[in-house]
Amino acid sequence: MAYTAIVLTTESAEACAARARALGMEWERTHCHHVTLALSSRAGFQIGEGRTLTVTHAGRIAGRVCAFRVAGAEDSTNSVPHVTVGTSGAGKPKDSNGIEAWEAVEPFQISGTVEICE
Repeated sequence: MAYTAIVLTTESAEACAARARALGMEWERTHCHHVTLALSSRAGFQIGEGRTLTVTHAGRIAGRVCAFRVAGAEDSTNSVPHVTVGTSGAGKPKDSNGIEAWEAVEPFQISGTVEICE
């Protein structure tokens, strides 16, 4: 299934993982790949557009998933735009959509490009 996302640069993905580890987050599988904009290849997004996002909060569902909430992707169809940092056990990246408690973190910027992903 194709989806439209802001795919993070390698540097931004590495920064997300490093900051998450510094905050004590733990996971088995690293993701740090993208911020979903739409679960389709919808029109209306400028493919190839560079975006700068600000990480503002961290959240997790213990034993399943951890993520960073971001500002700068308000056009996302997700109610809370975020980057899934990692998953554990039976956790899947989509489980980040179920995070309810977000804790403020020292803001930092990440960047990426709007792409259609498979």
